[in-house]
Amino acid sequence: MERSVRGAVHGVPAELIEDACWYAWLQIVRRQDDIILGPSAFRWLHRTAVRQAWRLDARDRRESGPRGYLDMNARQELVDRGPEVVEVVEQHETLRNVQKLPDRQRRLLALHVVGFKTAEVADISGDSILTVRRQLRRARQQMREGLA
Repeated sequence: MERSVRGAVHGVPAELIEDACWYAWLQIVRRQDDIILGPSAFRWLHRTAVRQAWRLDARDRRESGPRGYLDMNARQELVDRGPEVVEVVEQHETLRNVQKLPDRQRRLLALHVVGFKTAEVADISGDSILTVRRQLRRARQQMREGLA
């Protein structure tokens, strides 16, 4: 039954699914006079377990915050490392902006970042020095503005 419930409720931790299945079995035992055990009994168990799994998951999310179930020590560690986390996020955004640049600007910027001077970038790309400077300036401006 756990496999069946797991297939119906994606993203719910296994322990909650197990608890939901136990709940369904206990309900059928407790209410055996009300429920006719026949071909539809498994369907009733399945439906009850799925509903309970969603309830348990919702309760767990309310009590422990967003998915990831961070304990207090892990949360405090994230707070302590706040500046590092912010820096990583900013670097990620910068990289995302680089990916949005036109191919030509991205190639020229990559050569420049690796350490080639403007004249060397011009020789490698076949562009004039003025064109390379203009393209690098545009790329930097677009990345600063976040419009890339």
